[in-house]
Amino acid sequence: MKISVVICSHNSRLDYLQRVLDALQAQTMPLADWELIVVDNASREPLGPRIELSWHKQAIVARNLVPEAEASLVDARSIGVRQSAGEMVVFVDDDNVLASNYLEEVHRISTDWPHLGTWGGNISLCYEKPELKLPPSLEGLLCCRDIDAPIWSNVRDHHESTPWGAGLCVRREVVVAHLQRLSEEPDRRQLDPFGREMRFGGDTDMVYTGLGLGLGKGVFPSLNLTHLIPARRCEPAFLARAMEAHGFSAALHGWVDTGRVKPPRTDLPFYFGEAWRWFRRDRWQRVNARMNRRGAWRAYKTLNGKSPRRSPNSTNANSS
Repeated sequence: MKISVVICSHNSRLDYLQRVLDALQAQTMPLADWELIVVDNASREPLGPRIELSWHKQAIVARNLVPEAEASLVDARSIGVRQSAGEMVVFVDDDNVLASNYLEEVHRISTDWPHLGTWGGNISLCYEKPELKLPPSLEGLLCCRDIDAPIWSNVRDHHESTPWGAGLCVRREVVVAHLQRLSEEPDRRQLDPFGREMRFGGDTDMVYTGLGLGLGKGVFPSLNLTHLIPARRCEPAFLARAMEAHGFSAALHGWVDTGRVKPPRTDLPFYFGEAWRWFRRDRWQRVNARMNRRGAWRAYKTLNGKSPRRSPNSTNANSS
C-alpha cells in the first residue's frame, strides 16, 4: 500500500466533508494504491451512517469512543495511523479539498526526495462568505500558504520549509516514531487541540520527530489543496482566540522540549520598543501582539515550576 489518507472528523459540517470526499474520489492515483481511514472523533451523532464510502473498497470509518468533551486530535490521528498500512500517511482535515493529483504527487515526492520525512504544499483559502475575506497579514491564521518553488531543510528553526497540518505528508517510520514519542513524553499530547481548547504545534512536533531520525522537511508547489473557511472563522473573537492560542502553544512547545518556560519580557527596553512599534502597527497587528503576549503569560503561569512527564526510555528524559 503506497498511501494511507487519514481524515479526523469531530462534528463536521457534512457539506464540507462531502467536498473533501468528492475530491478524494476524483484523485488520479488508482484506488488500489491508497486507502482511506475516516476517524469519527467522538462526534455527537455517529458519522458512519451519514457518509457514503462504497466507491472505495479500502475505506473504513473508525470511531473514537470517548466522551465528546475528551475528544482530542492526537487520539483521533493515533487511531487512524494504527488502522493504516501505507508507506506514507497523509493527514487531510475535514475541510481540506485536495487537488486531483495530490496523492500522485505525494508518491512522486516520496520517491524523488528520499531524504525527507515530512512535507506539505500550497494552501489556498475558500471563504464561505467572500465579503469576510481577511487581509493577507491575517490569512496565516487560517493556514494560507503560497510557495512557487520547492523548499527543504533539516534545520529545525527554518520555518519556510516546515510543512503545516493541512495535507501533511509523513513517512510511516516518522509517524510510528512520533506515536512512540507521545507515549514516552505524554505532555507532548497537549500540543494538539482537545475538547474546546485551541492548540497549535502537534503537526510541527511530528515534523521535528522526523528531523530527529535524520530526515528533512519540505514544502512543494506541486501539492495544492483548498482550505474551506466558514464565516465563524473570520469573526474577531475567533481570530483573537487563535492569536492567544499561538502564544500559549509556542511557550508550551518550548517547555515540553526543555522543561523550562520563560515569562514574557517586562524590561524597559522592551516597553520602549513596543511603544515605538505600536503606532506603526495596524489594528490587527496590535491585537495579535496583545493576544500573543496574553497566551505566553498564561503558559508561564500554568507551567512555571512544573516538569514535563517523561518515561525513563525517552531520549529527552534528561533534556531539562
